[in-house]
Amino acid sequence: GCEDCSHISVRPADNLQSIVYRVREARRTGKIPLEQVVSLELSEGIYRISQPLALTAEDSHLRVIADKTGDVVISGGFELPAFVEHRNGVWRTKVPVGCRFDQMWVNGRFATRARMPNEGFAFMQSPCEESVDPKSGKVVDQSKKAFVSGVKEAAALAEEERNGNLGRAFGRIYQLWVMGLHRIISFDSKDRIVKVAPDTERPMLNGWGLTTRYVLENLRVALDAPGEWYHDVASGELFYMPRHGERIEETRAVIPMTMKLLQVNGSDIVFKGVTFADCGYDLSRGVLGVQAQYEAPAAVAVSDSESVDFISCSFLR
Repeated sequence: GCEDCSHISVRPADNLQSIVYRVREARRTGKIPLEQVVSLELSEGIYRISQPLALTAEDSHLRVIADKTGDVVISGGFELPAFVEHRNGVWRTKVPVGCRFDQMWVNGRFATRARMPNEGFAFMQSPCEESVDPKSGKVVDQSKKAFVSGVKEAAALAEEERNGNLGRAFGRIYQLWVMGLHRIISFDSKDRIVKVAPDTERPMLNGWGLTTRYVLENLRVALDAPGEWYHDVASGELFYMPRHGERIEETRAVIPMTMKLLQVNGSDIVFKGVTFADCGYDLSRGVLGVQAQYEAPAAVAVSDSESVDFISCSFLR
């Protein structure tokens, strides 16, 4: 019911996808000519989405334009409640029941899941190339499944296991030009053997006289450096160690609610001056390391389209 359907003013409180649907329906019913260019003019603010913004061929000849470049953010994130003091310099906040996520941003900056070591890498002590299956008695190839950790890392994993947190821990394994993120599925504290899933792309030990590097991630006991966080799924609490200069009353954390921000399948579509931010990436099952990680999904995807332009837009991690 607008007087000039070629220009539609949009505010952060509006549902962006619903407005796209209304324009689409107006084209179907002839209220807006199919070839007419329609501009959605977005005023300053954060436009939060819980599902990807989807544009199809029916949404062709569309402009999504920020009133001022950089002041409009399409965010796939949800803002958590304010932090409160916990102890030992750590803050905490509550997470809605059922939320599982692998990324977090604090005041717009990407935060780090609690990891060890905080800088650099740990090094595998030796491969664990084979073992005997206790049921069948057969020798099992373990070269892509297990490794022997260092003493310090073993102590941390043992504590996580005692506290019932081992099932949430991961190992980032660096094998020359590939890196995989692997779930830690078991730990033998006697022999310091760590078993992971999925299997690594190649045998754990790199060869050529090089020792394989790795980092342990998402360990409660590793929450010890500024900018790190840990989500206790059982209690529904999130713990964060603030960076230098962050003040608790001014600090807000955002977690992702969607694994994609935008999907475009149309033509003659323009985004101008818009910032895309806060998109999740599901790491819960681990990620197999492959060269260039070419299988990784995109936060903003354009397919089967033509004349789709992004002008003066930003894409934030």
